[in-house]
Amino acid sequence: MRATVCAGPDTSELAGRVKDLGGGGVKIETLNEIPEGTPVIVTLWTPWGSVTLGGKVVWRRRSEQEAVHGFMFDVPIGDARARQLYEEAGPKG
Repeated sequence: MRATVCAGPDTSELAGRVKDLGGGGVKIETLNEIPEGTPVIVTLWTPWGSVTLGGKVVWRRRSEQEAVHGFMFDVPIGDARARQLYEEAGPKG
């Protein structure tokens, strides 16, 4: 599933790829790092539209070519809704 992350009003959106999605948060890989504790707006993209959620970075890990972040949602979406979104995006979403 594709995602975009905005870390503030003066920053551009970062394109990312969802690696895991749960009711309380999401794991996304991006090219750039976002510091832990940073408030963010995360948009999850499916073939039928998008869902935009507020949250914050709770952890991050850097590999050679990308940064992987754990984002906690401000308002949990629930496990059933998370599964539905992930399934809507499809295996190559």
